[in-house]
Amino acid sequence: MANRSYVYEMQFTFTLADKIDPVAVYAALVATMVFAWNVYVWRNSGPRLNVTATMNMLVIGGGADEEKKSFLIVRGTNVGSKKTTITNVVILSYDNIWQRFRNKPTWSAVFNNQGGDYPIPYVLNVGHDFMSKADQVDLVSRIRDTYFYAGIAHSSANKPVMVRVKYTEPKQRSDAVGREKSARKHAYSPS
Repeated sequence: MANRSYVYEMQFTFTLADKIDPVAVYAALVATMVFAWNVYVWRNSGPRLNVTATMNMLVIGGGADEEKKSFLIVRGTNVGSKKTTITNVVILSYDNIWQRFRNKPTWSAVFNNQGGDYPIPYVLNVGHDFMSKADQVDLVSRIRDTYFYAGIAHSSANKPVMVRVKYTEPKQRSDAVGREKSARKHAYSPS
């Protein structure tokens, strides 16, 4: 028997017009976009809070002791698709950026919201706001000298939604409060 070796050659010809159906390509693209949209909707469903923190806020129309103070106001708005429960309002202070990166605050505190319009725990419906205030007289040095954050913890998240509080110089409040009181005094006086 003789040893015969055979070499088989296969020729491949591939043209887009013959082998790929444009309708199938269109269907695959639409299916991929629909899948991506469903993932996006799933990731963004549920409660989502937008949090802001503002310092040097004045209370007008409150008690006499409140009108003389400046407050740190923390406000949260539920912009998600489901309601959530506010469990805490926290403030954290970090001495350096490395502590912030490792989430090791040097000082932390919780706002005391026992009474008022927003007692904690507070159910926050979709599109509604939540506000909390703290007297900032003891916080000014921390806000000015450290990385200072305020945040709102809610039942649908493992970590609070935090926002950086940056120091701003207070405006002349004596003039503003004095003008507001004199305007109130002269608003109804007969001339």
